[in-house]
Amino acid sequence: MAVQGSIGARLDRLPVCRFHRRMLALIGSGLLLDSIDIYLQGPLLAYFLSIDFSNLKHNADFLSATFLGLVAGTLLSGRLTDRMGRRSMFQVNLLLFGICSIVAGFASSMQDLIFIRFFIGVGLGGEVVVTYGTLAEFVPPHARGIWQGKLAFLSNLGIPLSALLCAAFLPSVGWRPLLVSVGLIALGAWAFQRRMPESPRWYEAVGRQQKAEATMTCIEHEVESCTNLPLPPVPSLELTQPICRLGVRELFGNKLLHRTLLATFLMIAVNVNVYTFTAWLPTILLERTNAMNRSLLITWIIQLGALPGALIGSWASERFGRKESIVAVSLAAAALTFIFGSASSVVALAAEGFLMSVLAYGLVAITFAIYIPELFPTSVRMTGSSFANACGRGANIVVPQLVAWMLPHGGSVTVFIFLSVLLVTQALVMWIFGLDTRFRSLEQI
Repeated sequence: MAVQGSIGARLDRLPVCRFHRRMLALIGSGLLLDSIDIYLQGPLLAYFLSIDFSNLKHNADFLSATFLGLVAGTLLSGRLTDRMGRRSMFQVNLLLFGICSIVAGFASSMQDLIFIRFFIGVGLGGEVVVTYGTLAEFVPPHARGIWQGKLAFLSNLGIPLSALLCAAFLPSVGWRPLLVSVGLIALGAWAFQRRMPESPRWYEAVGRQQKAEATMTCIEHEVESCTNLPLPPVPSLELTQPICRLGVRELFGNKLLHRTLLATFLMIAVNVNVYTFTAWLPTILLERTNAMNRSLLITWIIQLGALPGALIGSWASERFGRKESIVAVSLAAAALTFIFGSASSVVALAAEGFLMSVLAYGLVAITFAIYIPELFPTSVRMTGSSFANACGRGANIVVPQLVAWMLPHGGSVTVFIFLSVLLVTQALVMWIFGLDTRFRSLEQI
C-alpha cells in the first residue's frame, strides 16, 4: 500500500533517462510555440508601422491587450491547474492559443487584431506558467536546475525562430499567412501533448493516492525499461515530508507570504525588463538604422543570445546557487543595458545587444524557469507561480504605454536607463530577501 508523502521520494531517486527526455519534449513543444508567438510581436509591430497598418498608439494597445490576456490566462490557469491537474490545462491552453492564432490571420483591421490578441494572450498565459512547474515535479533535485534550463532553452529557441519566420514571411507573403501557420503548428503540438502523463505529485497532493500510485508505477516501469537496471531504493520515510494540502489563503499567510512577495517582485522585474527589450527592440532599431531589413537582421543577431543565455543561467544556478546567480547577473545586465542605450553603430548595436540578450535570458532561466516553481508547495505551486507571474504580466499592461510616451519625448536612451535602475533594484531585493533552493527536494523546500 502506498504511503502518504512517498511519491516525491520515489520520483527523486529515479535516474535521469529517456523518460525525462520524453517529458521535456512533450512539455517543451507547446512552450516553444507559445514563445514563437510572443516574440513575433516585436518584428510584427515594426512591420505594421512600415506598411501603415498601425501606429505607435495601436502598437502599444496591441501589447497591452496581449499582456492583459496573459494576466487573465495566468491567474485562471494557475488555480485551475492546481485543482484539475497539469495535463488537462496544458491541452486547453494550447488549443485556445492555436484556434485564436488562426482567427487572427483573418482580422480585417488593427482594432480587430487587438481584440483577438487578448484571447491569444489567455492561452499563452496559462501555458507558460504550467510548463516549468510541471517539469520540476518530475526531475530529481540533483538535475532539476539543468533540466529546467533545457526547457528554458527550448522556450528561447522561439526567439531566433520567430525572427527567421518574420524574415521569411513578412517581406514576401505578409503577416496573415504567418499567423495562420503558427496556429496550425500549435494544433499539431496540442495533438502531440495528449500523450503526456499526469503528475503523480499532483495526484498525491490532492489526495488521489490510488491514481498517484498507478501513475508512479507506470513511470517506474518505463524508467526500468529505459535503463535495463533495477531502480535505486526509495529513501527511508523518515526523510520524506508529509503532504500538506494548502489553499490560496496560505500564499498570504505567515509561512508563505515572504516567498509570495519575493516571487512577485522578481516576476515584475524580469517581465518588464525582458518584454520591454524584446517587444520594442525592432522599433528602436528602426529609429536608429532607418532600414526595416537591417533592423530585422540586427534583431535576429541579438536574439540569438537567448540560447546560450538559458544554458549559462541554468549552469550558474547549479554551480553558484540561485540567489548568488540572480544578484550577479542582474548587476551585469544593468551595466550593459545602460551602455547599450547610447550605442549607435550597427556593430555596437549587434554586439552589445547580443550580450544583453545572454544576460536577460540567463535571468529568465534562473528565476522563471528554475527558482519560482521551487518556492511553492505542490498543492499551490501553479497558483503561487501564476499569481507572481500575473503581477509581472500586469506590469506589462502599463509599461508599453509608458514606453510609447518615452520614445517621442526622451528617446530610447530613457527607456534603457529605466531598465537599468530596475535591474539594480532586483539585485538588491534578491540579496536581502532571497532564499536558496539548490539540491533540495520539492517536499523539503
